[in-house]
Amino acid sequence: MAESISRMVLSGLLERYPDLQVVSVEGQLGWIPFTQHYLDHVWEKHRFWTGNELKNPPSFYFRRQVHATFMEDPVGLREREFIGIDNIMWSSDYPHSETTWPNSRELTDRWLDGFPAEDRKKILHDNAARLYQL
Repeated sequence: MAESISRMVLSGLLERYPDLQVVSVEGQLGWIPFTQHYLDHVWEKHRFWTGNELKNPPSFYFRRQVHATFMEDPVGLREREFIGIDNIMWSSDYPHSETTWPNSRELTDRWLDGFPAEDRKKILHDNAARLYQL
C-alpha cells in the first residue's frame, strides 16, 4: 500500500484530481504515519533537484484524499491524529478468515476505549457514510 499510494501522491495524480478519493483496503493503518512523515521529509529535502512540482507536502494529499480501512490495528489507531481521524474506517472483513466477526462489537469497544465519542462514531460509521455518500 505504501508504495502504490506514494506513487499516486508523488506523481501529482492526487494534486491534479483533487476530487479523487483513494481507499486503502485491508492494508491496515500502521504504515500511514511513517509514510506520511518520510514522504514529507524526502519531498522537502529533494523536491528542487528532482523537479517535483507538488505545491504542498505529500501528507496534505494523504489527509485530503486517502482513506484506509483496518480490521485489527491498535498501533495505527494510536497514531490516529497523525493519520487524520476523518480518514480511518473500520472493516470487519466478513466473511473472510481475517474477520473480527462474531466478536466485532467486543473488539471495537476494546480498541476504541477512551476515544472521544465523536471519533468512535467517525471510525465506525460516519467516515464511510460520508465517503460513499450513504
